[in-house]
Amino acid sequence: MLQDIVPSKQTLVALAVLACLLMALVLPASLIAAPVEAPLAAPLANDLRLSQVYGGGGNTGATYTNDFIEIFNAGAGSINLNGYSVQYASATGATWQVTNLGGSIGPGQYYLIQEAQGSGGTTPLPTPDAIGTIPMSGTNGKVALVNTTNAQSGACPAGAQIIDFVGFGSANCYEGTGATPVLSNTTAAIRNGAGCIDTDDNAADFTTGAPTPRNTASPTNSCGVDVPPTVIDTTPADGEANVPTDTVVDVTFSEPVVISGTISIDCTSSGLQNVTPTGGPTTFDLPHSDFQLGETCTVSIDADQVTDQDGDPNNMAQDYTWSFDITNGCFGGGTTPIHDIQGSGLVSPIVGQQVVVEALVNADYQSVSSIRGFFMEEPDGEQDANPATSEGIFIYDNNFGVDVAVGDYVRVSGTVGEFQEQTQLTSITSVTLCENDPVSATPVSVTLPFSETVYPERFEGMSVTLPQTLTVSENYNLGRGGILTLSNGRLQQPTNVVDPGAPANALQDANNLNQITLDDGNLAQNPDPIVYPPPELTALNTVRSGDEVSEILGVMTQGTPGWSSAGILYRVYPYEMPTFTAANPRPVAPDPVRAGGSLRVSSFNVLNYFLTLAENGPICGPTQDEDCRGAYNSSEFTRQRDKLLQALYILDADVLGLMELENTPGVEPLADLVDGLNGLTAPGTYAFIDTGTMVPGDVIKVGIIYKPAVVQPVGGFAILNSLVDPAFDTSLNRPAVAQTFDEIANHGRFTVVVNHLKSKGCAGATGLNADQGDGQSCWNLTRTEAVEAELNWISGDPTNSGDPDFIILGDLNSYAKEDPIAALEAAGYTNLESAFVGPDAYSYVYFAQAGSLDHSMASPSMAPQVNNATTWHINADEPSVLDYNEDFKSANQLIILYNADEYRTSDHDPLLIGLNLESSEADLFVSKIANPDPVMIGETLYYTITTQNVSTPTVATDVVITDVLPAGVSFNGAAAYTGTCNESGGTVVCDMGDIAPEVIESVLISVTVDSAQCPGVLSNTVEVASNVYDPNPQNNSFTLETDVECVPPNIEVDPASLDSTQLPDTQVVQTLTISNTGGSLLDWTIDEEPVAGPPEAVQTVTRIDSQAMLQAELSGEENTAPTASGPRDLAAAARAQRMLLTTGLLLVPDSTNDRVMAFDPTTGNLVDADFIPADPDNLSTPKSAILSAGGNSILVSDQLEDVVQEYALDGSYMGIFAPAGGLNNAILDNITGIDLRPNG
Repeated sequence: MLQDIVPSKQTLVALAVLACLLMALVLPASLIAAPVEAPLAAPLANDLRLSQVYGGGGNTGATYTNDFIEIFNAGAGSINLNGYSVQYASATGATWQVTNLGGSIGPGQYYLIQEAQGSGGTTPLPTPDAIGTIPMSGTNGKVALVNTTNAQSGACPAGAQIIDFVGFGSANCYEGTGATPVLSNTTAAIRNGAGCIDTDDNAADFTTGAPTPRNTASPTNSCGVDVPPTVIDTTPADGEANVPTDTVVDVTFSEPVVISGTISIDCTSSGLQNVTPTGGPTTFDLPHSDFQLGETCTVSIDADQVTDQDGDPNNMAQDYTWSFDITNGCFGGGTTPIHDIQGSGLVSPIVGQQVVVEALVNADYQSVSSIRGFFMEEPDGEQDANPATSEGIFIYDNNFGVDVAVGDYVRVSGTVGEFQEQTQLTSITSVTLCENDPVSATPVSVTLPFSETVYPERFEGMSVTLPQTLTVSENYNLGRGGILTLSNGRLQQPTNVVDPGAPANALQDANNLNQITLDDGNLAQNPDPIVYPPPELTALNTVRSGDEVSEILGVMTQGTPGWSSAGILYRVYPYEMPTFTAANPRPVAPDPVRAGGSLRVSSFNVLNYFLTLAENGPICGPTQDEDCRGAYNSSEFTRQRDKLLQALYILDADVLGLMELENTPGVEPLADLVDGLNGLTAPGTYAFIDTGTMVPGDVIKVGIIYKPAVVQPVGGFAILNSLVDPAFDTSLNRPAVAQTFDEIANHGRFTVVVNHLKSKGCAGATGLNADQGDGQSCWNLTRTEAVEAELNWISGDPTNSGDPDFIILGDLNSYAKEDPIAALEAAGYTNLESAFVGPDAYSYVYFAQAGSLDHSMASPSMAPQVNNATTWHINADEPSVLDYNEDFKSANQLIILYNADEYRTSDHDPLLIGLNLESSEADLFVSKIANPDPVMIGETLYYTITTQNVSTPTVATDVVITDVLPAGVSFNGAAAYTGTCNESGGTVVCDMGDIAPEVIESVLISVTVDSAQCPGVLSNTVEVASNVYDPNPQNNSFTLETDVECVPPNIEVDPASLDSTQLPDTQVVQTLTISNTGGSLLDWTIDEEPVAGPPEAVQTVTRIDSQAMLQAELSGEENTAPTASGPRDLAAAARAQRMLLTTGLLLVPDSTNDRVMAFDPTTGNLVDADFIPADPDNLSTPKSAILSAGGNSILVSDQLEDVVQEYALDGSYMGIFAPAGGLNNAILDNITGIDLRPNG
């Protein structure tokens, strides 16, 4: 059935070399395939053999609709065929296709195996005994009969499994000396002797002739003896009446024969004609002069004229004669009315019967090579009263030779058949032009919708008029077959407007009844010119879906438009050109969606935009081993790119989500498109989000283009794939890409999520992903799960935008009422096309039905900010033949069917959404305080930082507080109320997360002031920032200055007291160590004084710097021991008012109990009721306490009066100190000290 394909010289050479090498490697010398050296060795001896091979079925000019293989049992017993097969390979091929056999074949029986069907041919095969689907070549090939069902291998298989083998035409493997001759669409390879001859030599055993398929029901043929040839068929048949004067006369024998001499045809009126046979070797034509009306003719063949061609030649056993009657038959009776042939059902009730019809020719397509026939219709007066029976019929005369014209009254003899569900007469034996009778057939008025799917059957072959103004619903196959689908009004995809299930199925049934095909009356594919619309289709003269057609008058027919995949269609061949009206004119630009809005967002499936050319082979995709789906060569790519750039340029969107972009490492189609757009506009007008190759991913991906002058990306992009969520299956769906954008004009913010979900094609679909019969087709579960996974992903804010405004857009491969869209709507998303365009929204046309596969879905907070939405109908309504592709177009069509404009850039229409974004601004305020302020050297300083989002209603996202610590401090720690802080190199950074409007957040930083200059100032600045635009940056920072005070002198005396035994007339010298542990200079005089009396200076002025110490020697004479009293200078004491003993406690004398009590200086709680400090020289010997400044007053030891004096911080005297709570004055017996006075 396959037509010959002529390979290039290079291909032939390569195949020949490859075949030679392979066969030399795997076959012994006796089995090397021709034309190398030797033929196939004789296969296993068996009575079962191949008897006929035919590969032209269904091809142009073929009689039969299918290829077939016939086998024959030449033996005396039945053979069980279970486990057997016939196998086919091309002439030089090494790959074998298998058709399994079954049942059994009796002795002398034939067994018919039907193979692939083509779109041509007129006659179905007899009932096959086995059915396969192998598309065989009509000219050259190889067939093997094998006792196994396993596919053979190699160009020339050998072994015991081979029962029989036939190579035909240019086959490189065969039995014997050569293959059979080349076959054709009208000839088969037929084994001689009706199947009995088998010398294991294909060239000798087979001859070519008209195919004569035989099955197990055919007459048997015994090969036991060499039987003489017989006549098995004649035309006309013996005794046939109403034979036309120009009838064909031929005879068919049971086996190949040779006819010697002439054959006589003796007629009662015209006399004797001796004719010379032509053709053979089984069927011979008997050319003759036209016969005369009313005579009887007899054909006589002498037995000794006919000799068979087998090894033992035989003549026919007896003479053979047959007769027939000549008449034109017009108006002479013997006819069958067309309505009886048609019947009231889908199939004629008399298929296979020979009939004669007389009727008017209502349509003539004899000169159309793809039709080769004409239509006949009963005149008005001859039609029956049954509206269910058609009065018309197609006559497949297959170049019979009698030229008819519309209006002729004709008598035709032929056989009733069905081809592509249309009743017809075939195997025509006569066509007679009768005298014109003044009769006519009035066209029948047919309107849409039909009442049932088979309703048009009643008009098959009849003249019809379609009085309605019909709408073009689809033009997809206009370029391939010159056809348009028409309907009464535009057809909508059911699940785009009603719920899946019963409602969708009901609407689909209604749509099926509301369409008919307008055919150009030519079944040839890729016609030139394409006649619709008149005068012909061009890039500038289009017919769009939605346009209207009226005044249709033609013949109703049924069948494919020229290729089987289109299906069986009821269609009209118009008698004259209908009227076309451009009711859906091309839109020059998208509907205005910017009114009241500030920016535009688009979704556009650009139909496989690949930079890698398809001619380079399967090198595309993430693993670079997939087919490249875009332009085949550089010429096609230029055409594709120019059209797409025009569409994108006119679309003028600020953000574009694109689908079907090449996804190959190192290839970035977005960069190419941006370069092209910037070339049409200005440098920098467009930019793209560079996601790189999507892995895991498909050979195509999605992407984003934007205008940097209008919007700016906020943060990075995010990708949803199966690694993020297995429910989003990226072995089926393409990964989704999300990107947040900030509008420069008002800092409105939104996130676009671009998608391309799994298509509706059913390959590989199982379980709930298979078609559930509810109108949603296949992979609906996968698409729904992907949407649910995406909603979950979005709820986590994948781009960290902090903004709830999302637009989910792209090719979701789901119509508006299907489950994935319903899931989005259930989550609160608004379908913008449905909201702004309504139920008539569409972006795609499929099988004549318009619907939206592309969607833009706005989140609840986003929807109020959408100003408008529309679909720019530049693609889905246009004929596909107007795209960039160059294949199947003539040289003229490459020019006239192309224009570098936006129309038919893709098969999907782009969406356009207008936005009026709410301002997305967050005013962050920051402040800072220090505690304590002022701070002293050595103290811990606490910084409290406060920030607040003072804006409404925007959330400040990804808030960060940064504080660079001043010099002179060391970091202790930092804590945020809701965030996290880290310090590095003296800089504290706190990630605060998102801060809602009016919310206050704080950070506490602790440092130690350890090396700052005193007195001095600590100065530092804290800053706050977020990824939301801040309209008031002045309050994003705060500078704080903290005073640093020096620690006052702090005198420590060691030992704390001096007490010794003074011997008479001796001098005792003891060393007293005085340390200044404070922060200020000590410039005091140290005096030695007795226990009583005025102090007397015995030492000179001494300076003690901060953190230094002095050792002074004190001496006593005679009975006076050296003593040291406490400080008298109240001002100096005041400067030490904040210093406590190194114990960190407030010590208070208790004179009642002769003890010192220790209190917590902060809380005032009693810590130790009887505090005794350790002896610095001997830890085991307790000493009396030395008092120092503490609390809110100064306590001074007064040894003269044996009391503790209390002074205010300003130095004013307060009185004798007595602790609260009933404590008496302190007893300071035996406490000695030194008197310290500042100089001057």
